[in-house]
Amino acid sequence: MLFRLAEYPMRLRTTPNPVSKRMMPAKDKPKLFSYLLPDEVLLLVSAPSIPMGRRVAYALAVYTGLCKGSLLSLRWEHVDLANGLLTVLHTKTGHPQCFEIRADLVGVLRRWRASRSAVASDAVIADCEIDAGREAQVMRDDLRAVGVTREVLFSDDPKVEPIRFHDCRSTFVTWAKRDERGDGWISDRTGHLTGEMIDRYTRAARTLADLRIKPFPDLLPAFADLPDPPADGRRMDAASGATKTESPESLARSAVTQGFLVDLVGIEPTTSRVRF
Repeated sequence: MLFRLAEYPMRLRTTPNPVSKRMMPAKDKPKLFSYLLPDEVLLLVSAPSIPMGRRVAYALAVYTGLCKGSLLSLRWEHVDLANGLLTVLHTKTGHPQCFEIRADLVGVLRRWRASRSAVASDAVIADCEIDAGREAQVMRDDLRAVGVTREVLFSDDPKVEPIRFHDCRSTFVTWAKRDERGDGWISDRTGHLTGEMIDRYTRAARTLADLRIKPFPDLLPAFADLPDPPADGRRMDAASGATKTESPESLARSAVTQGFLVDLVGIEPTTSRVRF
């Protein structure tokens, strides 16, 4: 590598690199990567002993496939709760992303925001409360604390990669392949530009299929300890996240509109009158 750098960009050498590829050290053999099963994720995100910000971070990581840097950079201004859209500006590849997120994840984010008073639009969505560099160990500790006992997740065998925070992303891709999602759909969320990185998860997805394990279970029951979003004449503003009180006239108009949409009995459109 030093000889390569001397050639370019430093331009200190004009002769070919004397170190051939055969003299270079071999690449490490691939390790068995770890991913979580749906029931393990539900245990992790529903545990009252884990700080709520970290539970939300785990849910976001598994259900969006974002890498750690992208996840921790998310602000409330990046999520459109009204339409279920997530905008990611800081990505591993440098390509901004915008994609749809599941309705149950939107519901969790609504509850999470409603539980916090006066949240600024530029506030971080998921505060993991983890010191930088300790994410993997904290996640393993959390998994053990909630009763996850699958030993391969914590293995010290050199052929196995123990579970890390980054493997929430591996879990997402494995589940998505099991859910028969296309590579384009996965790439839109993970930022992988080619299918090469995605293909490694195909075998794990086949294992889930053999076990008849369905991915992406409903998240809302796991966050039952969060309060419901505002109701009874109040709505959440899509831009600021603040609650607004609706006037009786506005609520009546909304009810009539919904009545037309669902064809309620007894609600008829007004008849226009023409005077001669």
